[in-house]
Amino acid sequence: MLTVTDKREPVPVSGNPSVIASYKADVMTAADYSPFGMTLPGRAYNNHWQKYRYGFNGKESDSEVNGPYNELDYGFRVYEPRLGRFFSVDPLASKYPFYTPYSYAGNKPVWVSDLDGLEEDWMTTRRFALQRQAELQLAYAKSNASVTIGPAPAKTFTQKWRDSHNIIDNVTYDIANSLYTLPQQLTSSARQADYIYNIGGNVHRSHGMEGEKPRTDNGVTAFSLFMPSAAAEEQGIGFFSKFLSSFEKKSLPSVGRMFSPAIVDRGVAEEYAAETTYKGFNNINKELGFQNPYYDLYSTATSTIVDVTTTNSKSMNLSGLYKKLDNLSSKVEGPFKNRILQVYVEEGRYTSDQIQGLRNKLEQYIKDYNLRSSFEITEVK
Repeated sequence: MLTVTDKREPVPVSGNPSVIASYKADVMTAADYSPFGMTLPGRAYNNHWQKYRYGFNGKESDSEVNGPYNELDYGFRVYEPRLGRFFSVDPLASKYPFYTPYSYAGNKPVWVSDLDGLEEDWMTTRRFALQRQAELQLAYAKSNASVTIGPAPAKTFTQKWRDSHNIIDNVTYDIANSLYTLPQQLTSSARQADYIYNIGGNVHRSHGMEGEKPRTDNGVTAFSLFMPSAAAEEQGIGFFSKFLSSFEKKSLPSVGRMFSPAIVDRGVAEEYAAETTYKGFNNINKELGFQNPYYDLYSTATSTIVDVTTTNSKSMNLSGLYKKLDNLSSKVEGPFKNRILQVYVEEGRYTSDQIQGLRNKLEQYIKDYNLRSSFEITEVK
C-alpha cells in the first residue's frame, strides 16, 4: 500500500532550473503486508508515521506500546497484525462457536477482511467479485475485437435457452427468469447485493423492487399467452405491481437494525437518513453499484454531501469518526459547500454528558486540523 500527500515536488528541466519539467509525488508511507496485516521487514517506507497514523485496512495505529502499525484500532477491538489476533474476545463469539474468539476474519485473510473487529466481511469480497465480473462482461460487449485466442467455449443448456430465437424458448425463458430473479430482488437490500443473476449466468444491477418490475412484467406477458384473454395479462401485471409496491412499503428501514453489528444491516442507516433528515438526497452507493468510501448521500441543489454512520460501542468509535471527518474534508473532490458527518446513536445508550463530550471532541478535532467538514449527532429510538 502506498500513501502520498497532496504536495507536488517540482522537477526542473535539466540545465534550466527555472522551467519545471514534471512533478514528483510526496510519498508518506509505502508497505507490503503479510495476509494478516503485518508490515514485512525491509519492505516498508515510513517517513511520516507521526503524522499519518493509518495502516493495514485503513485502521488507526496506536504506536505508543508496540511501535508503528503493530496495534490497530478496529473500533470494537484492538488488533495485533504480527500475531493475526485481537487482544480481546469477539463480542459476537456466541454466534460463532466454531471460531476462536480472538481470530481475525475467521482465519481467512486472503478471502475476507474484518471491518470493525466483529464478524468476517465476506459480503464485500463477494460484491467486488460480482462487480468485476459485470465490468468485464460490459467491456467485452462494447468492444469490437475480432481476435480471439482459442476456440469459444460451448454454451451451456441455460445459455442456449437464454439466447434462443425460438418463440417457445423465449416465452418459457421469460416466465422462468422472472420467477428466478424475483426472490433475489426482494432480498437484495437485506443481503446488500449489488448484482442479480439471470438464468444463463449473466448479471444485471439490483435496483430494488422497481428494478425487478420490468422482468416480472415480461414473465407475466409471456405467461398471458396461455391465458384466454388479454384482460388476464393486465390483471397479472397489476397484481405483481401491487405486490411489489406493498413489499416496498413493508421494507422501509427498521431503526432497530441501524445498530446491528451484522454486515447485512450496514446500509440501513443511510436508508433511514434518506427517509428522514435528508429527504430528496441521492444515494451515491446505489448509483455506483458499490460502496463509496467517503460519503453516502448528496444533493447538488444544496451543494451537500453526507456520510452516514452509527456508533454503539463503549468508546463511541472516536478514532473512526475522526477519520470520517478527515475523509470528508480532504478526500472528496468537487465544490461541495456542506460536508456533513451524520452520526446516529441509540437513544438511552449514552448519557447526555457522554454525547456532549463526543460533540466537544469532534468540534476540537475540526478546529485543530482546520477541516472543512462538520457533523450532526442524532439520537433515535
